Amino acid sequence: MQNSNITQRFMDVHDAAIYLGMSESALRYKLDVRRLPFCRIGKSVRLDRIELDKFMSQNSVSPIDLRGGR
Repeated sequence: MQNSNITQRFMDVHDAAIYLGMSESALRYKLDVRRLPFCRIGKSVRLDRIELDKFMSQNSVSPIDLRGGR
């Protein structure tokens, strides 16, 4: 599944990893250390697309001007 095709609000780890553009193992690590909010339904994990968007916005790094005022 491609990023542009993910429209459902709640995603499994596979779809959330595609949506975020990271590996499933990297995403699972972030879940293990509680860096991302998630819901557990039995043994299944679901991630909220709105919360993922919020996480990405809050962790964005602004560019800096490397010209040094020249």
